[in-house]
Amino acid sequence: MPKTRAARRAAAARQLIELPADVLGLVLYQLPLAHDIAATATTCTSWRDAVRLALLARPFSAEVVALRGHNDWVRSVAATSDGHIITGSDDERLKVFHGETCVRTINAHENYVMAVAVLPCETRIVSGEREAVVKLWTRDGTLERTIQTEREELYRIVAMPDGVHFLVGLCDGEVRLYHID
Repeated sequence: MPKTRAARRAAAARQLIELPADVLGLVLYQLPLAHDIAATATTCTSWRDAVRLALLARPFSAEVVALRGHNDWVRSVAATSDGHIITGSDDERLKVFHGETCVRTINAHENYVMAVAVLPCETRIVSGEREAVVKLWTRDGTLERTIQTEREELYRIVAMPDGVHFLVGLCDGEVRLYHID
């Protein structure tokens, strides 16, 4: 065990770099938690030092970013891995944000947008309105498909990890599985 602080930090840096990529990714993804561990984990100096180095690489910010642009309640939010955020609102629109900037507005539905999901390929968005109409969009706002579920109300949409299926939760307790084609 290294005796000096600099030697411990160097050892911690080596340990951090030698972690498998998925573990390191999880550490970096969980930075708010890692920040708390670094602040309180006095018993494990190696871990605390490794987390502090990770924080230097990608510092945690407690800054709140307000996304503005809807004229009514925002009922649904989805995010992509490249930092885009898609919101659906009672104003019947979908908005695509990058950072604090609205980069696209899609006049999506005739009624409240109750749910939105991003398919894992991240090139398609699925939205659903209160009256149980589901629409499949490209991220640039092109409508690809409309599905009328013939039910009274829609509550949720979830994208499946395979990238070609999504689930729609309806008011009567039914869940339907759809293919994008």
